[in-house]
Amino acid sequence: MAVALSEFWSRLVRSGLTDTNGCKQFAARFAQSHNGSPPSDAVSLAKYLVQSEEITPFQAKSLLADDAVPLRL
Repeated sequence: MAVALSEFWSRLVRSGLTDTNGCKQFAARFAQSHNGSPPSDAVSLAKYLVQSEEITPFQAKSLLADDAVPLRL
């Protein structure tokens, strides 16, 4: 089952990859690059963040996993 967009945002923050303000900036940049449309699902957002080099492919895969994978010790 796919991870909900809200859960993906939460995982970004919990993993320490960004904070709430960073999520807002990611969302704004995503919308700006997609003709004003916000992300509709976690997969499209993750692909964008990898493409823009905000996160690595490994981080994206971990964040999108059904069971969240810890990214730090």
